[in-house]
Amino acid sequence: MLAEQGNLRIAALCDHFNVTTMTIRRDLEALEADGFLVRTHGACRIVSSMAQQLSFNQKDQIRSREKSAIALEAAKRIKPEEAVYIDSGTTCLHFARILDPDLKLRVFTNNLRVIMALHSREEFEVIVYGGQLDRAGLSLGGEIALSRMQGTGFPPSRE
Repeated sequence: MLAEQGNLRIAALCDHFNVTTMTIRRDLEALEADGFLVRTHGACRIVSSMAQQLSFNQKDQIRSREKSAIALEAAKRIKPEEAVYIDSGTTCLHFARILDPDLKLRVFTNNLRVIMALHSREEFEVIVYGGQLDRAGLSLGGEIALSRMQGTGFPPSRE
């Protein structure tokens, strides 16, 4: 529940598990000692290192409304036939999912889920750099990817 919501109220946990506040407080104290969460007044919040241990699918479900809102705002800034780089990460996947096919974009990405989301959308040219597989992040990276990316002209030079 904490991984999905990012923070929880003690009262909500008591209701959900049908236990006393003292039981919840003891459990939260133990979880805080193990580094999984931080207790706050009347609530608790997830520790960012715990989020890093979650699978890509679990991270994709956390705060999905906020990620979708970010994706919608970013998509509004894309113009037809532009080249875009879509990085690894779940918010980036939300962005790829909502791209309008009429944009006919050239998409550069290292995100395996983005590749899967766009593979059947023939309106987009999808360029993948390759590289070493990051199983946790479901992306490709490392020196191979960097050297291949440099030869494409994307991202644009900062000169």
